[in-house]
This record gives sequence, structure tokens and C-alpha cells, in this order.
Amino acid sequence: MEQVPYGGWSRCARLVAGGVEVLVTLEVGPRVIRFGRVGGPNMLVEYEKDMGKTGGDEYRSYGGHRLWTAPEDKVRTYEADNQPVVHKEMNGWNEFRTPVGPQKIEKAIRVLTDAQEERVVLEHELTNRRD
Repeated sequence: MEQVPYGGWSRCARLVAGGVEVLVTLEVGPRVIRFGRVGGPNMLVEYEKDMGKTGGDEYRSYGGHRLWTAPEDKVRTYEADNQPVVHKEMNGWNEFRTPVGPQKIEKAIRVLTDAQEERVVLEHELTNRRD
């Protein structure tokens, strides 16, 4: 993993699997903000008006791929994810975890890259942190 600037953010995690790359925001999220061939187009949408922004209490779409709870709920599903994530590497996985927000749901996205297969695996975790 290397840290690179992307989309107006100064810190994104770049993970490469052969000729495929994924970028995960470190300043907000966790969001997989880019997925595609190295040097090729992003296969995920980017919302220009939100790219590069951080902080605040309002929900922003940013784009990319994110984790949310179901069933869809206006308050819980669209809780702002505008704060930095905690990144750690473990057993070949890169984990990106949110701080616990007002809804008391902790979210994590783990990414595993396989260079031989040019494959990226995502694992999602929701943890209820209510008392």
C-alpha cells in the first residue's frame, strides 16, 4: 500500500493487483473511490461537487463504493462519513475503519489484492456499538 493524492484529497491508499488498482479514501469514509486498470478510467462514479471535501455533519455522496446498513433508513443509511478512517494492515488485508458515529454503527472495509489473478477482494463489517 502506498499513500497518494487523488480527487482533491491528499491521502488515499493505493492498492495494486497486477494491472488493476483500487484507491480508498483515508480522509473520509471508508470509500473505495477508484477501481480500474492502472492508467485507465475509473469504473466507479465520482461526484465532482463532493470530491476532496472533508469534515462537517452533512452527508455527501462523494461517489465510489461505500458500506451502509439495510434496510435503508434516512438517518442511519445517510449518516455522514466525513471523518478520517483508521487504516491497518493484517495478514495481507488492508482494513479501513470508521470512528463510531452518532448512530453507534462502526463500519469497516477490508481489501485483499491478488496480483497473480489481478483480483481485488472486499470484505465488509458492521459492528453495533450501542450500550
